[in-house]
Amino acid sequence: MIATFLALLFFAPDADAARKAIDAALGKLKPKEAVVAVTYETMYAKAALEGKPLVVFVACKMRDVKGALVHAMTEFPDLKGAGIVVGIPYGQKVWRFDMPATATDAEIQDLIWRKSPISPPPSLVPGGIRLEEC
Repeated sequence: MIATFLALLFFAPDADAARKAIDAALGKLKPKEAVVAVTYETMYAKAALEGKPLVVFVACKMRDVKGALVHAMTEFPDLKGAGIVVGIPYGQKVWRFDMPATATDAEIQDLIWRKSPISPPPSLVPGGIRLEEC
């Protein structure tokens, strides 16, 4: 262990890099440098806080959705099989809309645009899309 620290001190590109490596090895990372695990709960909170849509790809390939936060999961409550769950923030809550796994980027964007918080959340959902609070 001592040899590792000495090697870091003498062979690191600069003193700051060596100090960070030693601090990391000793578990002394500063709070702002700590790594936060990306979970559904953290993404949900971020979506509600930032007012951005959250698109969760369930048992299907995750891809970028312009203007939205994205997350991937292997399963999701009350969703059977693969699908896409779109969360639209309204205040501090995120409303849930389920889509098939085959939905295109354009269909996801269209749903986000139609369900944006410009108007209050719909009480009835047209077209068989299920609406509920996540």
